[in-house]
Formats: sequence, structure tokens, C-alpha cells
Amino acid sequence: MSAPNPYRRLGFERIAAGDVAGALAPLRTAHLLDPDDGDLRRVLVQALYVVGEQARLAGQPEEARAHLAEAAALAPDDAAAWNSLGLCHLALGTAADAAACFRRALAEKALEAAIHSNLGNALVRLCDMDGAEDAYARALALAPGNPEFRFNRALHLLRRGRLAEGWTAFAARLERPGRMPPCPGPLWDGSDPAGRTIAVWSEQGLGDELMFGTCIPDLVARAGRVIWECHPKLAPLLAGALPRVTVVARPADAETARTPEARFPWARATGPVDGWIGCAGLPAFFRATPDTFAGSGGYLFASPARRRQAAEWLAALPRPRIGLCWRSSMTGAKRDLTYARADELAAVVAGSGASPVLLQAHATADELAALGMPVAAMPGLDLFNDLDGLAGLIAELDLVISAATSVAELAGALGVPVWRFGPQSDWTLLGATDGRRPWFSSMRVFTRPDCETGWSAPFAAMAEALRDSSWLPR
Repeated sequence: MSAPNPYRRLGFERIAAGDVAGALAPLRTAHLLDPDDGDLRRVLVQALYVVGEQARLAGQPEEARAHLAEAAALAPDDAAAWNSLGLCHLALGTAADAAACFRRALAEKALEAAIHSNLGNALVRLCDMDGAEDAYARALALAPGNPEFRFNRALHLLRRGRLAEGWTAFAARLERPGRMPPCPGPLWDGSDPAGRTIAVWSEQGLGDELMFGTCIPDLVARAGRVIWECHPKLAPLLAGALPRVTVVARPADAETARTPEARFPWARATGPVDGWIGCAGLPAFFRATPDTFAGSGGYLFASPARRRQAAEWLAALPRPRIGLCWRSSMTGAKRDLTYARADELAAVVAGSGASPVLLQAHATADELAALGMPVAAMPGLDLFNDLDGLAGLIAELDLVISAATSVAELAGALGVPVWRFGPQSDWTLLGATDGRRPWFSSMRVFTRPDCETGWSAPFAAMAEALRDSSWLPR
């Protein structure tokens, strides 16, 4: 009879005490001493999976990948481990590895709808749009009522330029948990709004609001009255630029509000509303075909006083004056894949004779040093919180070069020339391949395949475009 394995006992005791992470070391040692112990192997695999999932959900994909890869190696028939490992690879930008993991998971559990949907997301990153559409269809065939899978397919339809079908399916976004607010009245169904008051509620991020806001002038032209609830930072700018719109700020606790009175406290003061709609629902009624985007964007204007302040400060800088923004203030493994380093973006304008202007909020000392050139920063302007002042500065620039951030959307909404860089799979391109983004007529896009890293090709194209002075707007 073999001697008792003390490491096995210690590992099991730590799991019983709730210390799963602390159990890993003794369980690994115990497994090395007794690799034929099936119960021990199963417990180790489950512990690795639990710790890996905790790390993944906490936004630590590197750490999670190590644990989940170990779990999958020990239990190659464990579909859950392969699926979670695939999600780690997606977060880290290794889409080919992600797709391989999802396929391995499906080999064990072919009827798991979520894995098909995850495979679709990986195939989008690999630019296999037909394969992605097939994967999304399989997911929906297995779980036709799942709003997350329907939403993924809606984004894919829009990504491929199938607008009418895509916007109809896009309504699934509100069927996901916690997405549909408790509206005080009926939803607007797109019927004739003449003589009626339509309230548009805030949803998604600040940049999304600026993008979907391109539909607001269309609604204003047809409705009796429009109330637009927006991000609080946007309210001063929108109120000044859209005098025919009643602009109200979204409450700070909007995401947790459970009653109409708590979610829409401003409704008591604005009066009766005939129909409610989220801002992301507007394109279904105003952007169902490519021709409806004609002349889109440029619907805002900056405060004249803030423009004068910016113009006076910029007067000492030689033209052209180009605003630079290389990332969002919101970072993370998945988001960071769409951003550039400060020095990469600086290289685009180096030697062009342009005066670079800082539009990057919360730029670090290391980033500013990495630029390797003087970049003008407007004194006293809070680039993160003062969107009215930021709009005044952008409106006086000759060009903005930005990652896919609210800075780029704001420039487009102001009608200022803007070059936006990002991945080819960005669904908001709506299938456009002509270097333009339909939402904003003043915007050019410079993209790269998602399966590539670095920005050498799109940034080289930008640098070449800068050498052609015909881009100067004035």
C-alpha cells in the first residue's frame, strides 16, 4: 500500500477552507507524485479553472491564460477550459489561438451555443466574415432566444453593410440583462413624430452618443419636440449647439435605477412625453440605407467664446495645427489592441512641418517624453472633463488624428477634418471600404486587419497623406 500523499491532503484542506488559489501549489506537487490519481487530477483541473476564470473576469488575461492552459492540458476533453482559454486569447489579441481553442471545445461539446458565438467573434478578428456569420447562425439555431447571440449577429450584419436587417436585429441590445431602462411611457416605434414629443435616452459610451447623435437633426426636423438625455459632460456643448432640443443630463445612478422616477428624474420638469427611444435605436429609422448618411456629421458647433480662447492661444503656432490622441482614457487588454503608442503617432507627423497639439487626456509623463518632439498643450484646459473647451480647441485645428475615441467622434460631430485609425472589424464602419466612415463626412479612416499587430501600414499611409497639402481644409 502506497504512503499517504501529504500534499494531496493539504490541497484538499485548502479547497475546503475556500482557499482555491492557495491549493494549487500542493495539488500540483501531489499530482507529480501520483499522476494516476484520477480524483486528484479532477480536483486540480477544477481548481485551475476556478482561479483562471477569476483572473479572466478580473481583467487579467495573461494570468488566466496560464492557469487555463494548464487545465486544458491536464483535461483535453474539458470543453469549459478550452472555451475560457479561447476567451483569454481573444482578450490578448491572439485570435488564431482563440479560434483553435473554441474549435477544440466544440469537438467536445458541439451543441454549446456560446462556444459557437465565441468562435464567430474570433473569426471576425481573423477577417473570416463568412465563417463568422456561419458560427453566429449556429449559435442562434441552438439558442434562438438568446439576446447576446442575437446582438452579436446584429453587429456582424452591420459590419457587412446589411443596414436594414442589422438595425432591426440591433434591438436585441436592450434585451440583454440590465440594458432596458424603466421608461415612464411607451416606446417610439418610428411612426410619424409630427407634433409629438420624443425623448431620447442615453445609452452606451460618450463617443457612441456623439455617433448616434448624428440622427438627432433628422428627428428634430420631423418631431414636434425632442428631449435628448446625454452624458453629463456633453450637456453644455449640446445645449449650446442645438437650441431646438431640450438637453438634459443623465443621472449619475442611471445604471442602478430601478424605477422610472429614479432613472428619469428630469421627466417631471420637461413635461409629457409621447414616445421614448434609446439613442442607439435612432439609426433603425434614419440610417437604414447608405444614401441616408449623405452629409452626415457636422451637426454641432463649439461655443464662440471657447473658440476665440483657442484661436488666441493657437495663433503663435505655425499651421497646419494637428491634434493628436493615441488612446482612450479607458484602458484594458481588449481596448489596448485598438490604440497606439504615443511615439508611433508622433512619427506620423514628424518632419511634416505641422504643429502637433495635445488632445490626449491623462497623458503620462512617459508618453509625453516618448513623443520626442514638442507638443503644444493648451493651458488650463481639462481635456477629460471640459468638453465645451475641448470642442472649442478642436474647432480651431486643421486636422485631428485619433484612435477610435470620443475625441475622433467629437471632431466628426464638429465637422472638423479627422483621421481615425482602428481595426478593420469595427462594425461602425458599416461595410464601408472606401476609407470613409459613413457617420461623419469629415472623417477618413485608416485601418489594419485585426490579425495584424502594430500600425506601420496605416500610419505610413497617414504620413504619405500628410505630405500631400491638398488635404488642408482652409
